[in-house]
Amino acid sequence: MFWKMVSIAISVGKSWRQRMKVINNGRKNTMRESGSLISCCLINISTNVKNEV
Repeated sequence: MFWKMVSIAISVGKSWRQRMKVINNGRKNTMRESGSLISCCLINISTNVKNEV
């Protein structure tokens, strides 16, 4: 379970960096974008944890 969490965190970090690059390239709705991304990640992680337990 621990390694699955680590791999999830790594993949989330990669997609987060790509998304931030896109936002920094001239998006105005940065807060909404990052907020929805964070909530998405939290939902994914929590469901994965439930599935593991």
